[in-house]
Amino acid sequence: MRQWLHEIAVGTRTLAARPSFTLVAVLILTLGIGATTAIFSVFDTVLLRPLPYDRPASLVRLFSTVGDDPHPTDRSSASYPDYWDWRHQSKTLDSLSGFVRWSFNLAGEGPPQQVWGGMVTADLFSTLGVRPLLGRTFKPEEDGPGGAKVAVVSYDLWHTLFADAPDILGRKVRLDDVEHVIIGVMPRGFECPSDAKLWVPLGFGPGSLPRGVRFLRVVARRTPGATLAASRAEMKSVAFRLEKLYPETNEDRRIQLIPLREYQVGNV
Repeated sequence: MRQWLHEIAVGTRTLAARPSFTLVAVLILTLGIGATTAIFSVFDTVLLRPLPYDRPASLVRLFSTVGDDPHPTDRSSASYPDYWDWRHQSKTLDSLSGFVRWSFNLAGEGPPQQVWGGMVTADLFSTLGVRPLLGRTFKPEEDGPGGAKVAVVSYDLWHTLFADAPDILGRKVRLDDVEHVIIGVMPRGFECPSDAKLWVPLGFGPGSLPRGVRFLRVVARRTPGATLAASRAEMKSVAFRLEKLYPETNEDRRIQLIPLREYQVGNV
């Protein structure tokens, strides 16, 4: 113990006698520890923790691509008419849902602000297998032309803007100068698309937009027992069928399926 205390005293005097060296050493140690902590945090969040959805292994992202390259560099979103056909012609995908990341001008509670959110099909939450913490999500009849102006908010927005108000359901906010009624609050940590603080119904019908306008991000869940290979083969057939029906917009268009986990991890 005495020897140990002696060595600490000698080391302290040595460092005190060389302040420049000591400062550099401390900075290097600080940067090294900080970098290691940051790398582990990313590794833990992205690679180790499961996706915060029910049965995440069965979830896939769908993309519209050009040509038959199995690893295309051009991954496009879907047009709404294509999405509608994918949804109604697929048997191996239990549900297909679409969403668009959108920046809303929010007013009605506190000063006006701009928040990221999602315009989504009514079944997005059920496809992902996430239930609201309070209230409900959207009904099918609310997701269409002329549907009710309703909104679901995130846990963070409920906490920061509404101070965890127990009477949040039924309150009204203005989104892009249109009044919406809050019908639900999602659980803590749910963000789809990324950084989303609120959601509204997409509100389109099958003929609302041209087939060549591709903007919709699509996520789906494979039916129980359906393999990824079976779903890919089926959607390849759907793409060929749409190419014959709509050559002007769908010539050489294919559908790529990627497991959601693989898509989010990428090259990390």
